[in-house]
Amino acid sequence: VHVGSCLSPFCMCYYIQILLHINHFFSILYTSSTLVWSATTKGIPLVYGSIWGMDGRLSFIHVPQTPCLRCMFPEPPPSETFPVLGTTPGVIGSLQALETIKFLTGIGQNLKNKLLVWDGAGVEFRTFKTRKDPQCPTCSGSV
Repeated sequence: VHVGSCLSPFCMCYYIQILLHINHFFSILYTSSTLVWSATTKGIPLVYGSIWGMDGRLSFIHVPQTPCLRCMFPEPPPSETFPVLGTTPGVIGSLQALETIKFLTGIGQNLKNKLLVWDGAGVEFRTFKTRKDPQCPTCSGSV
């Protein structure tokens, strides 16, 4: 991606077709992730991933067609240190890559309006429906 002389996250989103985000510090999405916010406000798809120990979460967010991250998680979890097993980011990252390939090629269906939860200890996947929050401070203008 060549962003020229504009290095602000809002400006960089002009060149982005899709954004992948994975983090084990969930609070970053609420405090310093202007790139995620910029992508959301510009309607750029976000493949969201988070990890916690042996568990992971994944969703395909494309506002206004889907809820944004704040709709799905209105409050950040308590700030604490927790372990991350090395294979967990690999599993969630691979699933993020698959979601991205499906979007870019138009093959298959993305996890729109769904949250995929992976339980690494039990090696089980569960899917939950997500809904927009009409009072969401991030995307309520597009609800």
